[in-house]
Amino acid sequence: MKPDNFGFYDMVHVLQPGRVCADDVSAEIRHVTITKKDADAHNILASPRPFARLWEIEPGEYAQLLVNGRMVMSDTTGERYSNSEALLWAHGDMLIGGLGLGMLVYAALRKPQVNSITVIENSPCVIELVEPQIRDDRLKVVQDDVFTWKPPRGQRWDCIWFDVWGDPSFDTLEEIARLHQKYKNRRDTANEKSWMKSWMHDYLKHRRREEGVSFGY
Repeated sequence: MKPDNFGFYDMVHVLQPGRVCADDVSAEIRHVTITKKDADAHNILASPRPFARLWEIEPGEYAQLLVNGRMVMSDTTGERYSNSEALLWAHGDMLIGGLGLGMLVYAALRKPQVNSITVIENSPCVIELVEPQIRDDRLKVVQDDVFTWKPPRGQRWDCIWFDVWGDPSFDTLEEIARLHQKYKNRRDTANEKSWMKSWMHDYLKHRRREEGVSFGY
């Protein structure tokens, strides 16, 4: 299996369909087929939007992650594009908030520049469904809330990436600010190439500026 132009892999060849339920929560992986007709119709509607490439879909086979029947992630073209900067700059020791389909984790672990990845995932169902299928000696998945999790004392990472939102909104900017503030001292600043970023951050800031709403982050 070869990676795409972004460096990601088709998750339909990595993850088997399945469903895990616990108490009143369910997580499910589905495989879906997007036809050219469906992709063209979707892309026409998406084309006027800012950062239109974020919403693009190409015909093909894709994996979807659903939580309580609601799709929270897929590995479509736009989804890969919106995670591409994290994969491009991935190196050293990484901290990732949100497991999702494991799309970013799976691809990053195939980069020789990546030493380890720690993932903080809130849903035990998602972990049970995804983690065994992408298991790696360099991967540690912690079941916890990234907003309240307490990292080991003195632990720092070269790369920190947050992606815990199914749909971006202006409220996401406030949550991004909280996370960046919480983890600002967890980035290894001794490494001049270290970084901390969040999914869709630039898009949301652009949209907010367009609407003339002032914000300080």
